[in-house]
Amino acid sequence: AMDAVADSPQPEIVLSCFTESGGQVCISVRDNGEGIPADRLEQVFVPFFSTRNTGSGIGLSLCKQIMRLHHGQIQLDSEPGEGTCVTLRL
Repeated sequence: AMDAVADSPQPEIVLSCFTESGGQVCISVRDNGEGIPADRLEQVFVPFFSTRNTGSGIGLSLCKQIMRLHHGQIQLDSEPGEGTCVTLRL
């Protein structure tokens, strides 16, 4: 999120924690950065794929594996020009 808002004139990152109706705990990180194009959304979970020149491509793929091991899930919603929201559910 920090990298995504680096060039934004009014950068904003919002961290939220809440419980859903089924008792799942959710943590979400939303930014108002440049967003991720729809054709790249699933690729960001592939090991060593990165949308950044300096990225290693490990973070989200590792996060997805950790969430699976804990019977949770990770969801990524993004709109180019509008920002990105990553939600972790356990």
